This record gives sequence, structure tokens and C-alpha cells, in this order.
Amino acid sequence: MSRVVLVVLCLFALAGCTSGATVADFEAELKNAGYEVKGVEHDTAIGDGVLKLDLAMSGEPTDADWDKICKVAQTRYPDDIGELQVTVNGKYGLSMVARELRQGCDERP
Repeated sequence: MSRVVLVVLCLFALAGCTSGATVADFEAELKNAGYEVKGVEHDTAIGDGVLKLDLAMSGEPTDADWDKICKVAQTRYPDDIGELQVTVNGKYGLSMVARELRQGCDERP
């Protein structure tokens, strides 16, 4: 097996179940909602894991912003979320576990 094929196979194995295109679509949805995506990290070491979003926007987030971010994460992120943690403009702002996400947002499609 050539080194190139081996490297490609390793990259696919490291990528896990989430395809880059679907995460890119999720990031595009956040951008369309008015947020600059600084980072998306899904730590799945335990269960469904923690989805950490680092976003930027002009001004301070309102309750409507938190609702919008929550809804986009709940309905558009391609994997299950055990906990959502959101930082906006460098300030920690929101943490919700899966049960709270289901209660406060639309169900996943």
C-alpha cells in the first residue's frame, strides 16, 4: 500500500462520523444567522459529548440571539449533542445539557 493511500485512510479514520461538508453547512447556517464562527469543537470523549461554539457578533447577544444559536445547534448540527457551550465575543455565555436543548428548541429532524 502506498504512503499516500495510507495517509488518506488515516485521515478518514481520524475524521470520525461527522463529514466536513455537514459541519461546514452548520457553520454556514450560523453565519447566515448573523454570527461569525471562530471555532467549533465537539469533544465526544464521554457519551454524545460537548459541542463548544466560539462565535463573534457586533454588540452583545440578546435573549433572541441565544434562542437562535440554540435552535441552529439543535436542528442543524449533524451529530447528537450531550451539552452545548457557547462563547460570544470572547465571553462565556451559555451552557445547556441535551435535556434543556430539547425543551428549549425544536426537536432534531
